[in-house]
Amino acid sequence: MFKKFEENDNEGTPPAEERGYPQPGTAAQGDDTPASNSGDTPIRDRNDVEQKNRRRTIVYIAGPYRGENEWETTLNIRAAELAAAYYWKQGYTVICPHKNSGFMGGVVPDEEILNSYLIILERCDLVVMINGYKGSRGAIEELSHAKLHKIPIEYFETYPVSNLRRFFL
Repeated sequence: MFKKFEENDNEGTPPAEERGYPQPGTAAQGDDTPASNSGDTPIRDRNDVEQKNRRRTIVYIAGPYRGENEWETTLNIRAAELAAAYYWKQGYTVICPHKNSGFMGGVVPDEEILNSYLIILERCDLVVMINGYKGSRGAIEELSHAKLHKIPIEYFETYPVSNLRRFFL
């Protein structure tokens, strides 16, 4: 379904210096924790620094939302949730529109919701496209927006919702 999280697995993650974050053992801008032990202040653990730096990377989950019926919409939300959980466990901060505004259709026009998420997407460091995105107008628009703004894109395979359809419908 998806790659098992390993605590020291940094595959696919650019080094902190390439993302513009401070190296372990250096003080971050605005960080009041000393980088070295000058007295009784403990030196931060390397893993704590790496985790803090990774949390500064904001990941946006994009993929299909609507299905042919409520059940398929629920499966799409759950697929996005799986991707979000994976990236949270990797140590990133995650924006998952599916979970934020799921089942709120009709509150405001769909176009307004999508446009609002495009504004949020612009502030993200990575966009993750989940399977099925090619069949979603909104996800295609999110992908185009990420490319326009030169935001890195990853592709994440969750369970194929289309395959489940034949078993239950």
